[in-house]
Order: sequence, then structure tokens, then C-alpha cells
Amino acid sequence: MNILRDRYFLICVAAAFILIASSFFWDSGEGEGGVAGIARDVKETENGFVFSLEDASGEETRCFFKDRPEPGAAYRAEGSLSDDGTMLFVSSLELLLPARE
Repeated sequence: MNILRDRYFLICVAAAFILIASSFFWDSGEGEGGVAGIARDVKETENGFVFSLEDASGEETRCFFKDRPEPGAAYRAEGSLSDDGTMLFVSSLELLLPARE
């Protein structure tokens, strides 16, 4: 079996390329930030959802957004950082790759 014809291998390569490429073209101003990664640990709150985005290096960023992200899906999030820098208040959440079934 040729590995380049394996659809799961191609999906993984595509996801890695999207995450790496998006990190090179990121523009963030002071007090603003962005991150691309896999959504993990989604918890509902009164006003929205708190979740982690794990990037390609394994670093996790805590995020807050009004809509529920799909756990295991790859997203690019943009927004403003909290005063202490521990939470990204997401203003836009773009789905890069849906979660695998």
C-alpha cells in the first residue's frame, strides 16, 4: 500500500500544513492575539463556552467564545487577551478542519 494514497495520512498532513502555515501569517496588535489549534476541554458557562486550543507545539491557550466549538476540530481564533494574559476572549473562530469521527 502506498502511504501517499492513504486518506488518513493525507488528512494529517493537510491539518499540520494548515496549522503551521497559519502561524507564519499571524498578525496581532497590542492587547490582541490569535491562535490556531485543536479544541479541547470544552465547558459551558452562563455566557458561553470556555475551552483550550492546543497548538502544534503542544502549548494550550484558554479561550472564551459565545458559541460551542466542536471538540477535536482545528480552529483559528482571534480576539483580545485578558488583563493578566491567561484567557483569550475570542471575537472570531474559524473552523480549519472538522473533528475526525
